[in-house]
Amino acid sequence: PLTVGGCSNPTVASIIQGHFTTKDSNHGRPVYKKESAPGSVSVLIYYWDERDGPNFSGWWFGPKVGGDQVWAYNNQRSSAGPPSSGWRVPWDGPIDDSLRVAPSQSGGGGGGGGGGGVSVRLGSISSLTCFVDLVLAIAVAPEPAHSDGLLQGVTTGGPQSLGLEHGLNDVGVD
Repeated sequence: PLTVGGCSNPTVASIIQGHFTTKDSNHGRPVYKKESAPGSVSVLIYYWDERDGPNFSGWWFGPKVGGDQVWAYNNQRSSAGPPSSGWRVPWDGPIDDSLRVAPSQSGGGGGGGGGGGVSVRLGSISSLTCFVDLVLAIAVAPEPAHSDGLLQGVTTGGPQSLGLEHGLNDVGVD
């Protein structure tokens, strides 16, 4: 499984960010599909070889393999899986240094063993900053009870109860 985060283009970010699982293969490399709600746009990460020329060979984000609608492109051909960085957004634009593709720590569900997992959806850079502030506040809390209070503030009291500078309007905590 993979996780896609970042992307300085808010429209593209809202489409491609999320968790991906292996769906199929194309041109000898895996195809990854975004886990999303039924009825939402299909998002794939796939590899295209040099059959259409070297300028079209590499890794792509698009709704279907080999389609003409795409959101991002990476010309790296040597990797067995999607590269972590170096993605162009749009496909013929500049490299977006904030877009990252990384292996997921766990697939889908909430963690095992040491307590339940928390799933967070980030919709913008300010949301990411707010989430980092929240994690840091929890990490430095003197007692576990304070950590619970901080998480309670996310779901019930809102950002004011957390004392954070940034709004939580684009952050969802499950």
